[in-house]
Amino acid sequence: MNMKFLAAAAVLAAASIVGSASAATLNSSMTTTGSFDLKIYNFDAGGSADAAAATEANIAAQAGNLVFSGTYTGDLSFFLDTPGGAPTIAEFLATGGGSLIGFSGANFNDLILSDGAGSSDPVFGTTTFFDFSAEITSSLFGTVTHDDGISLLDDGVTVASSAPPTTVLDTDYAFNGGVFRLIYAAANGDPSVLNVDVQAVPLPATLFLMLGALGGLGVMSRRRRAAA
Repeated sequence: MNMKFLAAAAVLAAASIVGSASAATLNSSMTTTGSFDLKIYNFDAGGSADAAAATEANIAAQAGNLVFSGTYTGDLSFFLDTPGGAPTIAEFLATGGGSLIGFSGANFNDLILSDGAGSSDPVFGTTTFFDFSAEITSSLFGTVTHDDGISLLDDGVTVASSAPPTTVLDTDYAFNGGVFRLIYAAANGDPSVLNVDVQAVPLPATLFLMLGALGGLGVMSRRRRAAA
């Protein structure tokens, strides 16, 4: 039994117990270093929806198309809608109001974010992957609003996934603290949307009891496997 999933379940259960808190946007100030590591890949998906999905395997496959490597400081909140236009990566990032530091190619500011006319024209041509990562010690839960796909990992374990290209939708997540990694794919033109809504989860006595019970289930599961 995966303990990351058990802990995530406890976080979501605790959220329902303590009720709603004021939502905020995930900001680099919540990380241990004050910034997100960011890698950006820009490539032609060759008409393949699978190639445009926001997955670890696809990130690895596009290593040769890395166009930026550095840090991003600011909110994880971006929105761009230029119907019929050719939005650039730089224009998309500018909507977040943050700042980039790092290496990029000479033509980075001119690179097209994605092409197509949204879901009405799913050409799966020019596509951009964003790979954000940082150490975050707090337990968090919330919603990622996105178009197109996302994958969210906690210490390498996927805790929220809606990887294929899609129209704008909300994907709920629970993060238990550790290495936060968010993969986002921009494909098929605008709208291009990424917003990470976050709420910190307090740890009331009920949550400690819940974590203890879930931990006990994990121990029992390991003992059963050892005895088998």
